Amino acid sequence: MVTNNTNPNSADSDGEKIVVGIDGSTGAHAAIDWALSHAQANDQIEIIHTWTDPATPAEIGMAFDPQIFADSAAAVLDAEMELIRERNSDIQIEGRCIRGHPGSALIEAAKDADLLVVGTRGHGGFVGLLLGSTSTYLAHHATCPLLIVPSDDRPAEEN
Repeated sequence: MVTNNTNPNSADSDGEKIVVGIDGSTGAHAAIDWALSHAQANDQIEIIHTWTDPATPAEIGMAFDPQIFADSAAAVLDAEMELIRERNSDIQIEGRCIRGHPGSALIEAAKDADLLVVGTRGHGGFVGLLLGSTSTYLAHHATCPLLIVPSDDRPAEEN
């Protein structure tokens, strides 16, 4: 867990706000699992999925419909929210998609949070020691405590 500083806007006895960044990966599932298993009944969990337009050279213009990417992001979030609701009924859980760079979008979404939770890419071996670019960005810029949950998709001999 990385704590850069304490959040002056954190919740009081009304519970804590936990923001969980997801991308549909095994690491994201580990982050959701952690948040659900550690949240109290009066806590609020906000699931955030971000999306960006693919990079295209300016000279070819926009060769795609951006709504396709928004719809795809919404489908990922909807699937995750359905699974979460099947497992949990006591904790207040909301989800939203944000168009933008994952790191900066999660920083903005967590500006009034008590905790930001994300997963790792889940590679085994030496690569597994490295954080992804989003986790690294968050570790340097988060204004609330950050928990980076390792994924559990490594081969059994590495667990």
